[in-house]
Amino acid sequence: MNFKNQSLAIFNQGHFEPINREFLTQTTSAIAPLLKIQEEFKKLDNDTFFFICKKLENDF
Repeated sequence: MNFKNQSLAIFNQGHFEPINREFLTQTTSAIAPLLKIQEEFKKLDNDTFFFICKKLENDF
């Protein structure tokens, strides 16, 4: 993704590097099934999902 205004202040913070397109493709594919579950249960916030996953991971 290219931004028209590369001089935005956000680009001057930290060490900005373009995101690899293959990374975006794979993460989008991985998250798509999660979105379907979230829509089914009307729980669209990722914080809840990741909190539950972390809790389950720690319990096992």
